[in-house]
Amino acid sequence: MARPTRLEPASAPPGDDLPEVTPAGLGVAIVFLWALATQLTAQGIAGLVGGLGLHHGVGGLLARLLPAALLFVIGESLRQGVRWARWAAIAIALLVTVSGMARALAVATGHGLPHRAVFSLLIELTFAPWIALRLSAPRTAAWFALASDPGPARRAVRTGPRWFAGLLAWSVPWGLAVAISQSPHG
Repeated sequence: MARPTRLEPASAPPGDDLPEVTPAGLGVAIVFLWALATQLTAQGIAGLVGGLGLHHGVGGLLARLLPAALLFVIGESLRQGVRWARWAAIAIALLVTVSGMARALAVATGHGLPHRAVFSLLIELTFAPWIALRLSAPRTAAWFALASDPGPARRAVRTGPRWFAGLLAWSVPWGLAVAISQSPHG
């Protein structure tokens, strides 16, 4: 969770008791995006050598690395409080949710679900909608408004290397777990 940020107008004297603004769901959203990037990267690299039951060449690698890089950039921009990244993360979470609902509907209408897809489906139906909901919260919008301020407040809302490392420590194992779970041999 992000460190609370004081919402201080430029005219307010330092030390006044002003409300603290904290974003809702920010850390989970970043872990989600970076885990998805890790999953795509792992699947891209594995496909070059026939790992995880995947077999594709350099084209398959690039088809996964380019979106993975974009997801990482969106996650880092989200961490820095860039406004467009919040909307991009909400859109991605909603798209993943809709995809999960379509797959769940297919299962409900009698189509089978490979055991390897259960883990992904649970994430699509639980974490993704929760992320979209939390990033849509008014307090999260207020945090992004403060974080996007071009003044000195912008530096105050950036998170440090310990938080960055913590997010990576959660993202990489989750991304690898999903990549492995989706393997035809997983």
